[in-house]
Amino acid sequence: MRLTWKDGIATLLVTGVVALYAAFSAGAAVPLFGSARMIAGAALVLGLGACIAGGDVAPADAPASSPATVRDRWMAVMGVFGLGAFISGLIVLITANEVALAVLIGLVAAMWLATTIRHTLRKASRPQVRAPQPVVERKPPVPVG
Repeated sequence: MRLTWKDGIATLLVTGVVALYAAFSAGAAVPLFGSARMIAGAALVLGLGACIAGGDVAPADAPASSPATVRDRWMAVMGVFGLGAFISGLIVLITANEVALAVLIGLVAAMWLATTIRHTLRKASRPQVRAPQPVVERKPPVPVG
């Protein structure tokens, strides 16, 4: 399966997060992003944007009606990763802890990587073919009067 433009947007957003963190870790002076709190805020916003842009509601290879299958496990794992990212982001916003910032960046990158690999490996879904609709011819209205 080929990746979509949505995966490209998610990749750009996560690349931005990782680049900001790398610059912060190297001690570079990045305007507006000179503290762990600002990097965490950007990571939370851009990470959420990446999830919205590149994520699926559920994996395409598992039907929603299948009980406790791949779909449920995938959603559970991504939910735990997302919750971990949110909690570590809150910790950074409150305490400016750089270890929690590293955990946040790692979780955002891990969710992006797992989702991108899954999109790459999933089977292409067949396009749905709609039944042809009957053509209804309409006659022009007859003038009254």
